[in-house]
Amino acid sequence: MDNKNIDDLSKVLLRNHLRMAFITNRIFTCNIHNESPFGRENQTAVHQDVMIWIYSVRGKKNEDGSPFDANMGYLAKRMLPRYSASTVSRAVETLVSGGFMERYFLNGNRKTTYVRPTQKGVDLVEETKRLTSDWIAKSLSKIFDSEMSEKLLKIQTEYVNLLEDWYAKDDDLD
Repeated sequence: MDNKNIDDLSKVLLRNHLRMAFITNRIFTCNIHNESPFGRENQTAVHQDVMIWIYSVRGKKNEDGSPFDANMGYLAKRMLPRYSASTVSRAVETLVSGGFMERYFLNGNRKTTYVRPTQKGVDLVEETKRLTSDWIAKSLSKIFDSEMSEKLLKIQTEYVNLLEDWYAKDDDLD
């Protein structure tokens, strides 16, 4: 492999890793996993990462304007290098059996399995985001005055929203 290919691969791996790190927002999630909505539902970090990615691509459109559908291969590719395809597959199975995600097929093609969040899954991610935001606000208020805390929370919220939008894009990962 030549240097250009190594550089391209490094860029893809780094960007994908950064997306996972930012979206899962590990530094700002509830201190103790069992206190988080995912922990309460006996879901691990891999379940949270997979669910958040599926959540982030809801409503995404293809270039032709048709609805975007995420298949299992696509999902597994987006979770690299952090998780293997088999780890993602097991996580999806657990999320499906828990009612947080559902599988479906398009045009009678049973060879390609697609996944999407159920309302229960959407609610879980949104509760996690809300509790994380509340936790950040509480933490900031212990350090800064209310005006500065509000500014920092607004910046952090916009930052996470921008990263979610960026993460849902795939133009540089193919």
